Amino acid sequence: MAVVTVVGSSGGSVQVTVDGGRAQTLAQDYAQQILTAYTEGQFTSENFTTSGNNIGQTPSQPITVSQGVISAGGGYTVSGDYTHLVIGTGADATIPAGTIINPQLNQRVTVNAINISSAFLSVLSGDLAGVDFTAGNYNGSFVATTGDNAFRATGTTGNWTIVTGQGNSQIYASDGNNEIQTGVGNNTVRLGKGINNVSLYGTDTVDGTIGGRANVTVYSGNTNLNLATNSYVHTDASVTVGSTINVGNASTVDSAMSSTITFSGATGSIIGGSGDTISAAGDLYLAQGSNHTISVNGALSFINGTGNISVTTQYGTVWGASGLNLSLSADKYLIYTTNQPGSVGDQNVNASNSTGKVEFWTGPGSQTLIGGSGYNHFVFGTAFQGTSGDSFATVRSGQGLSDFGVLKGHSGGHITIEDFMSNAGNKFFMYNYKPANAAQAVQKLLDTAVVNGNNTTITLDNNMTVTFVGITHLNASNFDIS
Repeated sequence: MAVVTVVGSSGGSVQVTVDGGRAQTLAQDYAQQILTAYTEGQFTSENFTTSGNNIGQTPSQPITVSQGVISAGGGYTVSGDYTHLVIGTGADATIPAGTIINPQLNQRVTVNAINISSAFLSVLSGDLAGVDFTAGNYNGSFVATTGDNAFRATGTTGNWTIVTGQGNSQIYASDGNNEIQTGVGNNTVRLGKGINNVSLYGTDTVDGTIGGRANVTVYSGNTNLNLATNSYVHTDASVTVGSTINVGNASTVDSAMSSTITFSGATGSIIGGSGDTISAAGDLYLAQGSNHTISVNGALSFINGTGNISVTTQYGTVWGASGLNLSLSADKYLIYTTNQPGSVGDQNVNASNSTGKVEFWTGPGSQTLIGGSGYNHFVFGTAFQGTSGDSFATVRSGQGLSDFGVLKGHSGGHITIEDFMSNAGNKFFMYNYKPANAAQAVQKLLDTAVVNGNNTTITLDNNMTVTFVGITHLNASNFDIS
């Protein structure tokens, strides 16, 4: 712990115990403001008592700073034109220089400052037993450097900077715009209706459901957030583990780890993270991230996920990434693609639990694809601007009706279809070729067939080959060239 000395009343000083990095910086800033005002003769200071109302008196000449001093525990009522309030151990001016005093105030202080008339009040407390402070309708700064503290501004209109040090604190923010930073304890924060920028360093619980906008940065684990619409949560993924994050409509969560994240509104988005359990009542957009478990009642857009990922959704589009091992359950319609920039590479997709239509669009790299019990549509070797390379895919259609094929201009590579004849309606298509005679085009394709054991391989244009496992005879009805 450090000690910051503040100019007090009648030539004395106030010793403020400080615990915490930013709290110490702000405490030193406070002390410098007081010293500057004192040096320039723009300063008054009064020692407060618990016996009555401490009322600020307007001096005969204009001043910059009017400071109240609390150096003992108890309850205080404050009103008038004070601009600063310091809570710590007082040192009388008559004490000889160099005398060692106890700098640690260790008695609980309660301050009712509802009736302050100044436009701004700066509060600095170094009470080890903590301070319970109630604000009014003005702006201010509340820096409680140590102890278990309470800041109460519910329903007021001021804009505040609120910083607590180590300890277990309670913060009830105003309906104005607030900058809030907690210490490393177990803190409770209730946000108001304004814009709140919050930095969390403790094992904290934040209630932001009243309707304000919250921008929250989490630097610790096991945090519990319950936020309203248009919220933004950024987490330090290296340390933010095991948090519970609930956000409203049009909110974003960035880089959580092994956390439970719930989106309750019509839309939401999440960026990065690892090992999270994610659910959304409406539509959800995800960018990157790994090893997630995802459940979406609306439409899912998921770009560049990696690792073992489980997805349950109604609708959606999934852009894969190298190293993706995806378990997919789509009830209505979903497109999976590996042909976008950043989406190429070796990937596995198992959609056997899907009952809706699933489209698989393969691109450069090697993919293993399993269809569902609905309708499966496999398009091989597709290209997108900025991607290139051969496509290698091993495909199993599953229980549903499936078709397989290419578009004109496809890449090279090799495709293996393990159960082409599992459904009588399955076909291999070649679209956008527009042959003059479709029957002749199909026959020309059949002429390339090579039987090897129980398998048949055909050769398409652009040096792509397709092997049909367990099939020794293909006929024209198996193909559609148009």
